[in-house]
Amino acid sequence: MEKIYFFIPFLCATSICAQEYLAELPENTVPNKCYAKCIEPDEYKDETVYWMNRPGFDMLEIVPAEYKNEYKKVVIIPASYRFIYEPVEHENITDTL
Repeated sequence: MEKIYFFIPFLCATSICAQEYLAELPENTVPNKCYAKCIEPDEYKDETVYWMNRPGFDMLEIVPAEYKNEYKKVVIIPASYRFIYEPVEHENITDTL
């Protein structure tokens, strides 16, 4: 029973490590080509960061409104209906069997 309890976490840990390794490989692999995983070292540097002591939304800036007049010409055509008279033509066909 103890072997089963040891085997299940070992199996889970192995599958998680395999997923992390396989996730970083390229999707379209070419046969007979070697792929290497390169890890770059972390770079640390000191930066000077400036921030505002007072939030920017306290400062109110008044911008005057700008208006302009635009004139557009709209053409309205009244609706019209055209009546076309086409008489119905009937044919009398007799078929003998």
